[in-house]
Formats: sequence, structure tokens, C-alpha cells
Amino acid sequence: MRSVSLSDRFPLGKIAANGLKALGWSIASATQARADLRVELLKDAPSPSLPQGEWGTFILLAAAPDRLRISELSLQVQKLAVQAAPARRVNAVAVAQGWEKDVPAVLDWLADADMVTGQIILLSGEPGPAIPL
Repeated sequence: MRSVSLSDRFPLGKIAANGLKALGWSIASATQARADLRVELLKDAPSPSLPQGEWGTFILLAAAPDRLRISELSLQVQKLAVQAAPARRVNAVAVAQGWEKDVPAVLDWLADADMVTGQIILLSGEPGPAIPL
């Protein structure tokens, strides 16, 4: 059984934990050092850093971010992905209000997406912001 380390102190964390449990994941506490998947809510870590311990995939989870926050999150995720590469993968999921039910499926998919790192998945009915080059 695959394990996920996450905090369920906030509603989005509880949705993720319950959904992943239904998909066959075992849920470990946020302080668990060893897990296949590590999920960190941005309320817990506004300026995230790579967690200690053994994990294969690290996913930042942000609830209802605005366009500026998505841009900041993109830079943070890319920086962390470079630091973690090549042994580990770092991604983020930004969740608009009303899309929370899709979080567990996206986390489950990202955990198995071996070639995906440094990316943000936006769960929303609106298009994501264009970042000018």
C-alpha cells in the first residue's frame, strides 16, 4: 500500500486525505519522515522548502489562489523542482472553489507521473494566467 504524508488540519487537507484513502492510500501524519507522496498545504508553509525525510513526490496544495499567487507558486515550484532533481519530483495543485472534489484524483495521478516535475495543475473553470516571457 502506498503512503501519503499530509496535514488534514484544513478542509482541503481533509478532502485530500479522505479521497486518497478511498483510492487505496494509507495516510501518515504530516511529520512522517517516510512516505511515497508528501503533500503540503500552503497555509502550513507560505514559503515552502523541501521537506526532510524519504519521499518520491512532493506536491504543494494551494486553495483558491489568485493570479499573482499562481505566478509566485510557479516560481517556487520550479526552484524546488531543480533542487530536488533528479531523484525526486516537485509539483503543485492550485484549487479554485468548487473544484476540491477533484484533488484526490489529481494527487494520485501526479504521484505516478514519473516524467512530470516543476508543474502546476490548476483545477478551475477559468483559464490560467498567461505568464509573459
